[in-house]
Amino acid sequence: MKHNIDRFVSSTFAQKLIDDDENKSLLMLMKLIYNIANFKGVFSHNEDDNTIEYMCSAFIETVVSRAGLRQREPSTLLPVNVIQYLYSHFSEDISMNSLAKAFACNPQKLTEEFRAVFGITPIKYLGEIRASEVKRILLENPDMTLVEAADRCGFSNTQTLIRAFKRKFGKTPSEMKN
Repeated sequence: MKHNIDRFVSSTFAQKLIDDDENKSLLMLMKLIYNIANFKGVFSHNEDDNTIEYMCSAFIETVVSRAGLRQREPSTLLPVNVIQYLYSHFSEDISMNSLAKAFACNPQKLTEEFRAVFGITPIKYLGEIRASEVKRILLENPDMTLVEAADRCGFSNTQTLIRAFKRKFGKTPSEMKN
């Protein structure tokens, strides 16, 4: 696949946009868009479209910047990187401080930049990812308990799971099952 991408890029652009020695932001964005589009159960179609639209915009801006047509601030990819991290680590114990530490910035800056793009805090977004995963798991495994689902998806307890689930879907997991 790498060879095909290199051949396409070198035949399409005068300068090579994807280089092993440079930042892999284009490949990372392409993979992230693909993974989000194919991540079953996490998004309803509307949310999926909005997130993919932002990812595609970031991808296009990165291509334009890398082609030398416009300068791009490296920090504008922060929300994209946070999304990727949240999807990869949603079942782990994540706090705003640990998330900020993972991205070497302060929690306020991270929250502001993320909210400016997605209209929600990273922790609430994480709750939505987890709630969607709980829904998928419970539908696939009707005999699974809420305690097991909460543990599997990174919720600290069932009350937190129920609150996040109700905020996302308008009903509790029990109501959904019935």
